[in-house]
This record gives sequence, C-alpha cells and structure tokens, in this order.
Amino acid sequence: MFIFFLVIFLPLFEIAGFSLIGGKIGAGNAVLWVIADVFLGFTVLRMLGPPALREIEKATQTDTPFEQLFDGICVIAGAFLLIFPGFVSDFLALPLLLPPVRHLIF
Repeated sequence: MFIFFLVIFLPLFEIAGFSLIGGKIGAGNAVLWVIADVFLGFTVLRMLGPPALREIEKATQTDTPFEQLFDGICVIAGAFLLIFPGFVSDFLALPLLLPPVRHLIF
C-alpha cells in the first residue's frame, strides 16, 4: 500500500510543491534548486553510500542488527529522495539524513 502511495501520489505532490514554491521564489530559482539538489543527492550517495552499505553488511552478521540496518537504509533512501526531483522528496529526505532525527525515528 505504501509503494502504491509513493508511485501514484508522490509525483502529484511534487508537481504541486514545485508550482507553489516556484510561484514564491520564481521558476528559474526553483529549477536551479532542483538541479543543485540532484547534485547534492549524488554527492551524499557517493560519500555516505559505501559506508552505509558496509554498516548494513556488518549489521546483518551480528545478533542485533536493527539500528545499524535502519541507519544504513535511511541514509541510502534519503540520498535517493534528494536525487528524485522535487521539494516534497527533499522535505522527506532531510529527517532520514540527520543522525539525531534517525535515532528518534528508530
């Protein structure tokens, strides 16, 4: 059900968010924001992705892998949400990339 929500409704929310924020800051600035955001997402994925994958691998070999596994998945998901163009996905990515917030979510 959650996947259905993401596939169907997230692009609609992204279009609405782009329209609202683009109306406030201007279409050119909104496009530059999204382009910079994609580069930031790829940078986060390149810098934090391999260590996160190592943590996931190490966590699966221990008896209690849940928190390390959750952290690794959150970092990778947050980076992919930053790469996905739009402002709603950026808003969803920020809590996943901040360690104190991830700890509270866990």
